Amino acid sequence: MSEKIYAWLLRLYPSRFRETYGDDALQVFRDRSRDEKGIVLSLRLWLDLFVDLAISVPCEYFYAEPELVAASAQHPFNGTPLFYVVRDESPRPGALVLGSMLSLGALVTFSILLSQGSYHRPL
Repeated sequence: MSEKIYAWLLRLYPSRFRETYGDDALQVFRDRSRDEKGIVLSLRLWLDLFVDLAISVPCEYFYAEPELVAASAQHPFNGTPLFYVVRDESPRPGALVLGSMLSLGALVTFSILLSQGSYHRPL
C-alpha cells in the first residue's frame, strides 16, 4: 500500500525526472521501508519524503536544462540575458496545489512535534 502511494506521489515530478530516476527512487523507498520498521521510523520516512517532495518537485519544474544554459551562453546579444522557458514540460494542474498542501502539512506536523517536546507546566 505504501509503495503504491509513493509511486503515485512520484507522478508529481516531471516526466524527464521520472524516466531518469523513477525506478531508483522506488527502490530506495522499498529499501528504507523494509529497513525502517516501527511507528517512529515510519513517520520519519514519510516526513523525509514529504519534505523532499515539497522542495524538489518545484525545483525540478524550474530546473535549467544544460543544453538551454549552453545555448544562452552562445547568444549573439553580448551582456543581454536571455530567459528560456521549458518547452515540453509544464506543471500538472494539481502539482503546485498538492505541493503546497504537503508543505503546509509537513510544517504543521513539525511545529506540533516541536511544541510537544518543549511543553513545561507553569509553576
